Amino acid sequence: MSASARQGGVWPSLVNDRAPPHTHLEGLNGFLRALDRGVGAQQGTPKFDPLDGGDEAEILVLLETPAPGPQADRLVSIDNPTGTARNLKRAMEAAGLDRRRIVLWNTVPWLRSGSARPLTRQEIASGLATLEGLVTPLHRLRAAVLCGRVRDGGSDADPPAA
Repeated sequence: MSASARQGGVWPSLVNDRAPPHTHLEGLNGFLRALDRGVGAQQGTPKFDPLDGGDEAEILVLLETPAPGPQADRLVSIDNPTGTARNLKRAMEAAGLDRRRIVLWNTVPWLRSGSARPLTRQEIASGLATLEGLVTPLHRLRAAVLCGRVRDGGSDADPPAA
């Protein structure tokens, strides 16, 4: 499916399933509001997928960064039309893991310049500094899973000058 056929980065057939209210996202949405008051709003920070576990999640899956795509109504979702989302969805299905047990987020939650390059240690540290606010509303949290290059600590290279 082409980018022009998508809405908000997810398959169009799923957009209507995500209509509010989302009371299970109240705590996480509070985190987003605080993040947007800081660095998130101007940098394309996505929202949580209401089909996932939200505040009730037991497992936090930390991806690397948001995939490039439309700015409006971006979601961190296993339904996004990306290779990462497809692979994660397959792995969850193979493990018998219900998506209502997880919440997905990006370690570096904002769009970056030169996003094809590896994450730097500085970018990972900046993203990790926001995580206390993320885990606070996750009162059932049992585990966190680091995905991709984040688990390796990032690159020593400095990010390009803006």
